[in-house]
Amino acid sequence: MMRPRFVGLIVVCIGAASHGTASAQVDMPPDTLVIQPTVRATYDDNMLKLSRLRAPDERDDLRITPSIDFTLRRLLGGRHQVTLTGLAGYDLHRNFKFLNRERIEATAEVDFVVAGSCRARPAAAVNWAQANLSDQGFVVGNTLRQTDLELTLSCRRAAGLYPTVTGRISRATNTAESREIFNLHNEYVRAGIGYRVPSIGDLVASVEYERFDRPKLRSRLGIDDRTGTWRYGLLFTRNVAPRISFRAAANHFRVKPRAPAIADFSGFGFEGGVDVRPSPALAIAFRAGRAASSQGNTGATYIILTNWQVSASYKPGARTEFQLGGSLRHRNFKDELFIDTPFPRDFDRTATVRLGVTRALNQKIRAGLAASYERRSANIDYYEYKSASVTAQIGVRL
Repeated sequence: MMRPRFVGLIVVCIGAASHGTASAQVDMPPDTLVIQPTVRATYDDNMLKLSRLRAPDERDDLRITPSIDFTLRRLLGGRHQVTLTGLAGYDLHRNFKFLNRERIEATAEVDFVVAGSCRARPAAAVNWAQANLSDQGFVVGNTLRQTDLELTLSCRRAAGLYPTVTGRISRATNTAESREIFNLHNEYVRAGIGYRVPSIGDLVASVEYERFDRPKLRSRLGIDDRTGTWRYGLLFTRNVAPRISFRAAANHFRVKPRAPAIADFSGFGFEGGVDVRPSPALAIAFRAGRAASSQGNTGATYIILTNWQVSASYKPGARTEFQLGGSLRHRNFKDELFIDTPFPRDFDRTATVRLGVTRALNQKIRAGLAASYERRSANIDYYEYKSASVTAQIGVRL
């Protein structure tokens, strides 16, 4: 059980700690190759993300993840750029050995200058890891294999009108046979017209369509939960010198489930972000959003997700960086199918606070210490939990 004194700590989310090394390497010169063997050790007093009602026995565990972190950046022809970042490793658990499995995260992006001000940005992302246990009705060892392919075409001009188009195909596959019915297919397309005024910023009017589908749920259980979402909105972006940039979007969305027994849903969506750098050493970021989202590994047909985030980093010197952040995530579950849960999951709210520090011990070795506290409240106690964790990591740059 979590100790009261420990609950009071402000601590870094494990996910942020495990991603920190790879993502931090992206801020590098154009032609870069970094390979960094890394070991991360995470102690979590509720690794299963379950309430005492669901797991009255011990829930704490130690996870050790040896990995190879990598970053590659290359300029092609002096104009195009290729970026590849990620890690490949394996999770080893001391207590819950059924959770032992591979952890692979990789993102590749190419920035092509097509002609004049036109650019094509194809991108691909792969994420293989233990599926989020807090979303599963019953805990099971299960690798979620997520793959995303995306292409953005834009002809952003120095001033005036310009077109932009984005398309994305996503696939999420569960390796556990009992979770295969939750395999998710997702397609997304966005078309917009932007107008740029150099002294003011960019305003983009867009139309978006996104489709969610779980084909094995339909073929095995005869449940058709295909859902389409239309969004119509405006996006405004502006960079104010090098110290502040922001984006703000508002849209109206409508969710149309394929099954006639499920009612449509419409509402107001938004997206916001502000990046502030009061000094070269301090950076602060705010994010917020509300949208209809895919249901993933839950029994709901779709969810309405509202998310608020704040993060800050401080570098008192060239070798040390402190991170602080927090988030609040609210989900409304629409049309719960009761496939793997005995009670309706109407809504949940997850709050996370985090704190961490990384330090370059020398030119080759970088170490970090991070911790986080997470608490979920829900419509019933069955889905609530608390979790506190600490992560230590060390990496050697080859």
